[in-house]
Amino acid sequence: MGVYGKLRLWREEQEVQFLLTSTNISTTAEIPRISEIQHMRRSDDMRRRKKIIYEIDETTGCFNIVSHCISNTGYPQMRRNGKALYIHRYIYEQCFGEMPEEMCVLHRCDNRKCINPEHLFLGTRADNSRDMKVKGRSTWGEKNRRAKLTSEEVEVIRTEYIPWDRKYSYRALAKKYKVHRNTILNILTRKSWAHV
Repeated sequence: MGVYGKLRLWREEQEVQFLLTSTNISTTAEIPRISEIQHMRRSDDMRRRKKIIYEIDETTGCFNIVSHCISNTGYPQMRRNGKALYIHRYIYEQCFGEMPEEMCVLHRCDNRKCINPEHLFLGTRADNSRDMKVKGRSTWGEKNRRAKLTSEEVEVIRTEYIPWDRKYSYRALAKKYKVHRNTILNILTRKSWAHV
C-alpha cells in the first residue's frame, strides 16, 4: 500500500473516531473496514508528501520544478525521512535505482531546476568540477565576488614587478593595490590569476 492509501485509511480512522464520539453508534462493527484502520500506526511514511509539480520548457526540454523551495545553492529540495534532499537526486534514484552517496547527479542542460531524467547523469565530484569548468560556470578571476583585483591590474602587476627594487617589489605592489603580499606573490608565480 502506498503513502496515499495509508493516508486515506488514517483519514477514515479519524472519521470513525468522530462518528463514535458524536453519534449513537456503539460498536466498531457497524463501520466498514474498521479492523484494517485499528491496526494502523502513524509513521513518517503516512504523512502526505508534497507532489512534485514542474513546467516543461519546450525549447530546451527541461522539466523546471515549480512546487518546491529552492535552496541557497539554487537547487530545489524536499524533505525525506527528516533530511533535506535535492529533488534531482530523488528523481534519479526513482528512475535509475539506488546510487552511492559519494556520487553526484549532474545536469547535461546546466539548469539547476531541471528534473528531466534524460538530462541527468552520474559522476564523481571531480567530474562535476571538470564539467563546471568546461562549461564556464566556475568562479575565477573577476567572476569571483571576493576578487579585489581586475584582469588589467594583474597584467600591470606582472609588468611592473622588478625583483630587489624598493619601488616595484612585491611588497610595494601589495601596498599600492591594497592586497596582501602573498596575493602579489601568487599572481607572479601564477598560482592565482593563471588564466591572465
